[in-house]
Amino acid sequence: MRMRYGTTYALADFCDRLVPKSGEIDRELLKETFDGLRRLAQVQSGNPWMTLHATTSAGVWINYRGFPYCLINPAKSFLRIGAAYKHADAAHKLKVFIEAELHQDSVEEIEGDDLQQWRIHPAALSKFWTFFEKLECPSPSELETMAGRHPRFFSSEDRVTALEEFEKAGRFCPGVGGKTLRHKLEPGEPIEFDHIIPHSRGGASTYWNLSILCAACNRLKAATAA
Repeated sequence: MRMRYGTTYALADFCDRLVPKSGEIDRELLKETFDGLRRLAQVQSGNPWMTLHATTSAGVWINYRGFPYCLINPAKSFLRIGAAYKHADAAHKLKVFIEAELHQDSVEEIEGDDLQQWRIHPAALSKFWTFFEKLECPSPSELETMAGRHPRFFSSEDRVTALEEFEKAGRFCPGVGGKTLRHKLEPGEPIEFDHIIPHSRGGASTYWNLSILCAACNRLKAATAA
């Protein structure tokens, strides 16, 4: 049976951080935040390169092309957005977008140890979500118009479930049989969703045929199978 580790608790914590212990709820923040999460879920459904992951630290990571691209953390009157410094290109693109597209009265840049961070206030959130809606996705030739995705891509639900289990289990890459051993991945190391039985050999693009490997092992696996 598939299990959705931590999702209920993570979302409960996420919502709890948006609701003040006393005083009035910021209704605009609540609306814009949940509208944004719905928009991100739609992007995830149509873009197999993007996967959301609700964490036990009350945040939501946006994983893009194998990297943890951006962290969304809620507060009582704003969303705290973080982009990992170690992925300089991602952090730079997000910074350029925020400075060029968002009204600066609604944005505050703050310092962080591992993340380049901003406070995004409700008035700027609707525009902010468009950054992720415009992220590159596979070319039209790789996607089936009617189905919304090529048969070799895993569904968003399967990717989310697998990523939750991968994080819960400690971020271990299974390795490549006879070539590399099972090993733990550090936060921020690129990962890839892969077929256990290759798609080229009839393997289905389903949860039961999905594994998560580090990018290096997946390249080695592909080279070995070639």
